[in-house]
Amino acid sequence: MWSFRVPPAPYRERPYALGPGFCCICGQPVYRFGWHVDLWDRGANRNAVWHATCVVAWDLWTAPSDHARVLKRLQQRRCAQSGGRLWKTAEVDHRVPLFRVWREHRHMQWPSLLGFWGVPNLQVINRDVHLGKCAEEARSRRAAPESAGRTADR
Repeated sequence: MWSFRVPPAPYRERPYALGPGFCCICGQPVYRFGWHVDLWDRGANRNAVWHATCVVAWDLWTAPSDHARVLKRLQQRRCAQSGGRLWKTAEVDHRVPLFRVWREHRHMQWPSLLGFWGVPNLQVINRDVHLGKCAEEARSRRAAPESAGRTADR
C-alpha cells in the first residue's frame, strides 16, 4: 500500500525498474560488493538490485527512529524544538511533515525530494513537544481543505 511516508523511488516501480544489475533506488549500475564503481572491471553484478549505500539510505528513510542514537548525538542531546535536554522518551520527527512535502513540494525532481526523508529534515524532540506539534499539524490539515473550499466558492 502506498503512503505519503514512503520516499519517492521510481526505479522500485515495475514500469521504471531497470532489472538485475541496476539499483532499484538510484537506477545506476550495481557492481561487485554492491558498489557504485567497478574497480575490478567485471561489469555490473547481474544478481544485485541494490547498492550497499542505497540500502542504508532506504533504512534511514523508512525507519528513522532506528537511527535515533546517532541523531541525538548530532543534536548534542538537546531537543530540536525546545532546546532542553532530551528525555528517554524523545522521538524522531520530520521538521517539514511528509504530508506537506507531497502537498507543497510535489513539483520538485525526485532526487531533491528525497532530502525531506534524510537527516537534514530529521530532528529528535521530546515526546510532549512532539504531541503538541502533531496536534498543531492536525489542526492545520483540517483547516486547509475548509479554507480551499471557501476560496473556490467566491
